[in-house]
Amino acid sequence: HSQISRCLKLISAAHFHGDDHAHSIASAAKYLAVSVSLGGFDCAEALNAHISMANSLLTAGRVKQGLKHLRAMQFLMELMTGPNYSEISSTYYKIGAQYYECGRVDDALRFYKLAAACTNDDRMIGCIISRSTAMALVRVGKFKEAYEIEKKAYQSYTAFLGDEHDATKASLNAVMQFMQLAVEQGKVKAVQEQKLTEQKAADAVADQIIKADEDADEGKKKKKKSKKKKKKPAAVAAQDSEQSD
Repeated sequence: HSQISRCLKLISAAHFHGDDHAHSIASAAKYLAVSVSLGGFDCAEALNAHISMANSLLTAGRVKQGLKHLRAMQFLMELMTGPNYSEISSTYYKIGAQYYECGRVDDALRFYKLAAACTNDDRMIGCIISRSTAMALVRVGKFKEAYEIEKKAYQSYTAFLGDEHDATKASLNAVMQFMQLAVEQGKVKAVQEQKLTEQKAADAVADQIIKADEDADEGKKKKKKSKKKKKKPAAVAAQDSEQSD
C-alpha cells in the first residue's frame, strides 16, 4: 500500500530523534526500497527516502555511505526540478560541509563553488557558503583568495544584518585575520622569489666561469697540438739526412 512508505518514514524519524541509529537506518532503507518499488527511482518519495538515509547514516558516523545518498539526492533533485531550483545550492553546500568535516578539503571546495554558482533565493545561505569557502581556502593556504571571499560575505552581512550583528562582527574579524595572513604570505613569497632570483643569477655566473675555464683549457690543448705538428717535420728531416749518410 502507498501509505506503508510514509509509515516507514515516520518510524525512521522516530528512531532518529530517539538516537536509535541502527533502527533508524533499517527503517529508512525499507522506506527507500518501498518508495522505489511503488514510484520508481525518480519519484518524490524516493528523493525523501534518500534524505532520510543520508541523515541517519551521517548521524551514525557512517559518512562514506551517507555521502552516497546525499549525492543521489542531489542528482534526483536536479533531474526532477531542473538546475535552477533554489534548494540545489543548499544540497551542494551540505555535501561540501560533509567533505570538509572528513578532511577532504579539495572536494569540499569543489562543492562549495558549485553551491555558490547555483541559483539561491536565500541571501544568508549565500553568506554561509562564502564563509565556509573562505575557511576551506585557509586550510589549503590560499589566504588571499580566502580574504577576497570573506570580504564579500562581510559586505553581505553588513547590508542585511547591520554592523552590530554578531555574524557581521565575526565576519569582520575573519576578514582582518585573513588579510594579515595574506600579507605575511605575500612577504614570505617575495623573499623566496628574491632568493630564487639571486640563486639563478649566481648559477648563471658560475656557468660563465665554468665555460670560460673550459674554453681556456681547450685553447691550451690546441696550442700543444700545434707545437707538436711544427716539431714533427724537423724530426723527419733529421731522419732523412741520416739515411742519406
